[in-house]
Amino acid sequence: MAKKKKRSKRQLEKKVKRFREHQKGKKRERDLAGRFEEDSLGDLETTKERIGSRKSRSDTRKEVIELTAARFEEFGVVAVSGEEDVESNGRVLEILGPVSRVEVGEDILECGLHMELRAIQSADKNFLVVGERICVRKTPEGETEGVIVAVFRRDSRLSRRSSRRSHIERVIAANVDQMCVVGSVAEPSLRPALIDRFLVAASVGNLEPVIVINKIDLVDEEGLALAREILSPYYVIKYPMLFVSALARRNLDGLRGVLAGKTTIFSGHSGVGKSALVNALDPRYKLETREVSEASGKGKHMTSRAKLLPLRFGGYVVDTPGIRSFSLWEVEKQDLALYYPEMKNLASECRYGGCTHTHEPGCAVKDAVDDGRVSYLRYDNYLKILESIEETPPA
Repeated sequence: MAKKKKRSKRQLEKKVKRFREHQKGKKRERDLAGRFEEDSLGDLETTKERIGSRKSRSDTRKEVIELTAARFEEFGVVAVSGEEDVESNGRVLEILGPVSRVEVGEDILECGLHMELRAIQSADKNFLVVGERICVRKTPEGETEGVIVAVFRRDSRLSRRSSRRSHIERVIAANVDQMCVVGSVAEPSLRPALIDRFLVAASVGNLEPVIVINKIDLVDEEGLALAREILSPYYVIKYPMLFVSALARRNLDGLRGVLAGKTTIFSGHSGVGKSALVNALDPRYKLETREVSEASGKGKHMTSRAKLLPLRFGGYVVDTPGIRSFSLWEVEKQDLALYYPEMKNLASECRYGGCTHTHEPGCAVKDAVDDGRVSYLRYDNYLKILESIEETPPA
């Protein structure tokens, strides 16, 4: 098996090397309708007592968790402020420090959190993120300002492990239907291992995945064929995949069809053209973009924070900051294979329960890699991710 692995790895490396060499010298020219039910506010005195009292951060957090759990169960509401004159439902488009830009019907309001909800946010930094469904009360000061007085339960979320403190979750966006994992055929080159990380994160967060490969204008037919060959394992396991060009406006109608009527988050490596795709899909937006560094071949961060953007043809897209690494949250080593569809069904055939599919004898997954039923590319990505997963310390 070791010889077959080495041969498969060499073949894969040759394909990738051939693909990258093919791109050398090819540079782009610079040129919540409805009213909030009164009975869903519940016993507000309890809220005031528990959240309003001055307690230690840990005590506050514990009681917040107890309170929000009760709200989830009974009303589908994370938290309420106690205000009874809730005007309308809305959605958080962007968070700018203490103020959020919120869509309420056809209006965009600048809203702060009600005092009682600020107490929750101080205990939980993930309390309010882009995409939240909320209830807003307009302030007397003007038609463009309001106060967030209730936050609804999330249907889904995309999270990652904090880069600074590995035991902390960072929620990127909430209430998203699907994830477009954006890559590029060149500038920067394909990174299948990062694509796999996003596919796992999408599955964990209950998001439908779509793979979008941008910048096909930078390659000729041979280069595009090489890219398709490298990514062929994703076709086999039926991940939807689109090849597009934001700059040349190629195949964008197909992407619009995927996005219409849904909330989609664009995730991917820095420089793959997520913001450029948004600009091309909806010309109202002029999001800042920048070419990949010629010196390093790496993308540069242009989007500094997540933004939920309504699309003219229906639906929303979340534009996120580009990243160069993505640490998974809520994925344990023994569960990683469950997020690989081609491995999940084979795990029950392994000789030993709890098989990690790395070194154990009688492993059905390793046998499937040997005979080609599981691609070496995907298996190699699995091993890299498995090695990088950190054990989450107890709370």
